[in-house]
Amino acid sequence: FLYIQKYLKEDNYETEIIPGITSFCAASAVLNEGLVEGKEPLHIYPATYNLIPDQTDGTMVFMKSGKKILDLCKVLEERDIDYTIVENATMENQKIYTKDNPLTELSSYYSLVIGRRKKQ
Repeated sequence: FLYIQKYLKEDNYETEIIPGITSFCAASAVLNEGLVEGKEPLHIYPATYNLIPDQTDGTMVFMKSGKKILDLCKVLEERDIDYTIVENATMENQKIYTKDNPLTELSSYYSLVIGRRKKQ
């Protein structure tokens, strides 16, 4: 919407952003898990930027994962990062993928990945 909003504003249309529940919070609720505990940080990245820091504590959320999701999962596995994929969180066609139930093909635009480094 933000991309379209920019053009609408340039053409003098009035726009309004209405707050809602963010997709990563909806995914966390679907998984019945908190995103962070105590002083753990929460990092949110666009999956399309190929950005996975080598040393990140806490929880990593990768947004807009659709076209890059299989590559992203491969890198997370190589770096020994646990992850869960939530596709279409809270929608009728919601799907959840884990290491035991892996994603094998591209997923929808409404997919995100929640990753955590394995605790030692």
